[in-house]
Amino acid sequence: MTEALAAVLMLACAVAITPFLWEVCDRGAARRRLGPQVSVEPPHAPPVHTDLVTFLTTVARSVRTGSSPAQAVLSAPPASVAVESLQQKLAAGDTFAVATTGEHPHLALLRACTHGDSLSVAALDRAIETERSRVQAEHDISVAIAQAARSARVLTVLPFAFLLLATATSRSVRSHLFSPLPVLAVGAGVALNLAGRRWMRRLVLAAARPSPVLRLASDIASTVALHLCAGGTVADAFVALSSHDPSCADVAARLQSGHTLAESLQPIGPVAPQVVRTLLDAHRDGLPLIATMTRLADDLHAASMAHIKGRVAQVGVRSTTPLVLCTLPSFLLVGLAPMVLAALSGLSMHSP
Repeated sequence: MTEALAAVLMLACAVAITPFLWEVCDRGAARRRLGPQVSVEPPHAPPVHTDLVTFLTTVARSVRTGSSPAQAVLSAPPASVAVESLQQKLAAGDTFAVATTGEHPHLALLRACTHGDSLSVAALDRAIETERSRVQAEHDISVAIAQAARSARVLTVLPFAFLLLATATSRSVRSHLFSPLPVLAVGAGVALNLAGRRWMRRLVLAAARPSPVLRLASDIASTVALHLCAGGTVADAFVALSSHDPSCADVAARLQSGHTLAESLQPIGPVAPQVVRTLLDAHRDGLPLIATMTRLADDLHAASMAHIKGRVAQVGVRSTTPLVLCTLPSFLLVGLAPMVLAALSGLSMHSP
């Protein structure tokens, strides 16, 4: 009976570590992590959405050749379901202004790049540059997060792998594994293991979460710079940001009601002081606002990404607490305690 229960426990441990071993040895998964997967699609497969950079690049190229906004969008591969719906509306005869109505970020981006009845090439180039830097930064962050998550997964699986090895190689461990003390030790170790895994997972997810203040300031600066590149005004930018944050809606209402620039920008002062200072300085000194706001948007985006990367880099230090309080005791209880208790039981049986 004890041998059968030990075999069942060995099978459970093997099932627990099999997904991790499969992920490590799967070459296809490794290729998917390192680069895009190339696959052959069947003839009637649904359209595959391309990335936003490719879509914007195709649109900008068509606009440079003299195509209308509708023709430029129709000639580009869709970047999302919203863009695909936009193309269907344009093909059905809707005007570009009507077809781009909606809250989807891709539609808002196209509206920001529109001045009058045409798309601005300068604004499209600015949007392409911003999107490329965002994609690269998110890729770097995802790689760092994947490494931290992999380390946490290894530490979680290691006690069970050690228990499986001990059970497979030691008859005394198998014979004493389901005694009260080993069962209690393994149960406590499993509980600590699950708690440590959840704790470290929450640390990784919290590290990848951007700072709300930095992100809002970066979004405001990027939107203002994009509207200025397209030939719009600061008021147009804050009207577009009205649904993004209540403070931006307050700024848009003040600008439209005739308040001064300093009075209008007061609602975003606590969250985006750099934007307020740059706009007021440019307005007072007559500085070129487009170049100034573009540089500020790049700086704020870099600061937001650096903040996330710094938090991700600290995951190793922050995970010391769950490692010491949960993972290490779990390893001792699951991986070592059954062997020690089995050895002590063997000594007590052979003692006179």
